Amino acid sequence: MKTMIFKVEGIKCGGCAGKIKGAFEGSQEVNSVEVSVDDKEVTVMGEKLSGMGIKKSIEELGFEVLSMKKA
Repeated sequence: MKTMIFKVEGIKCGGCAGKIKGAFEGSQEVNSVEVSVDDKEVTVMGEKLSGMGIKKSIEELGFEVLSMKKA
């Protein structure tokens, strides 16, 4: 399973975290999503992750992705 970590600007509260997690519910490529409000990081795990696709999905929610890396 692949793991990717996205540094995201604009995560301020649990509501923001819930918005991001909800966007990936039911996604076939994403198995799980963890959001750290304190670290402003989104950790995504799945078999066939598309980094650019996930970045685009997060940005469509109104957040800014500052960086992404494989864990």
